[in-house]
Amino acid sequence: EKKGTLESPVQAEISRGYGLIEVKPYKYRLAHKGYEFATKPGTKVKSVFPGKVTFAGDLDSYGLTVIVDHSDHFYTVYSNLAKVDVHEGDSIATSQVFASTEKELYFEIRHFSDALDPKQWLQLK
Repeated sequence: EKKGTLESPVQAEISRGYGLIEVKPYKYRLAHKGYEFATKPGTKVKSVFPGKVTFAGDLDSYGLTVIVDHSDHFYTVYSNLAKVDVHEGDSIATSQVFASTEKELYFEIRHFSDALDPKQWLQLK
């Protein structure tokens, strides 16, 4: 019921979208399971939907990361963060600023363990 209505976690252009991407110069393809937003360092990151923080810390290959459980097995993942203002177990509201970026923000939406295309969920301007 929330498809297409969620606000973006940051106000920035998408620098890499969801789906198969070709890695140059090697010309092989990888599945890219989220969006990368071209943010400036220190850009404020906000939650796209209310939930509970289930992880806040360093994650291999993703850097400082926050994972929010939105119930019904839906999760959002926010990575490449410079600073996080929430802890595991904290409740978080829609549009609540909870972090800032280090460089590009990496963002995923997951249902169970399956990555979903954020395009179906976010209102992108």
